[in-house]
Amino acid sequence: MASVTSLDRDLRKMRLDKYTPAAANEVRSWIEGILGERLPPGDLLESLKDGVALCKLVNLALPPPGVKFKTSAMPFVQMENISHFLRACKLPPLNLQEHDMFLTVDLYEAKDPAQVLQCLGAFSRAANQAKPAAFPSAIGPRAAGLSPQRTGAPGHLRAHEGVTSPAWNIAQYGYMGGASQGNLGISFGGRRQI
Repeated sequence: MASVTSLDRDLRKMRLDKYTPAAANEVRSWIEGILGERLPPGDLLESLKDGVALCKLVNLALPPPGVKFKTSAMPFVQMENISHFLRACKLPPLNLQEHDMFLTVDLYEAKDPAQVLQCLGAFSRAANQAKPAAFPSAIGPRAAGLSPQRTGAPGHLRAHEGVTSPAWNIAQYGYMGGASQGNLGISFGGRRQI
């Protein structure tokens, strides 16, 4: 008989397996190199938990006045610092994509440490593009560019120049099929926000 497991437990294990000590050390050394100061020793997530180092990083990438932050041991102030960092990452000049962002609890409660590393890697690439003098290097994998998309009706392509087109097509006269999950805006693989 096959073993029965919990989907939540399996997904959590997959997320935790993506967080490697080597990647965490790479992020730690990059942050310390950019800020010019040492992070508290121990786990990377614990040293970033108060959000102060993140706010200092984002202030180097933003024009003045930057992000205001407080150093405090109170949990709600620390979570507020993290949310200031996340909000600043979504705005110009960084413009991080939603799939690269993490939630506050991902860092504060270590729910998804791999997503935190992914966000910091995306931040490093965006900051390197925005201010190469302050951020001379980027960490993590390079961002893949989008492949070019063809636009226009297929009848306008050179390959179809001598071919006669059908009497009607979906682009001109609409879709006559029924509703499905594909055309109702249901996206699979998106983030679950509870």
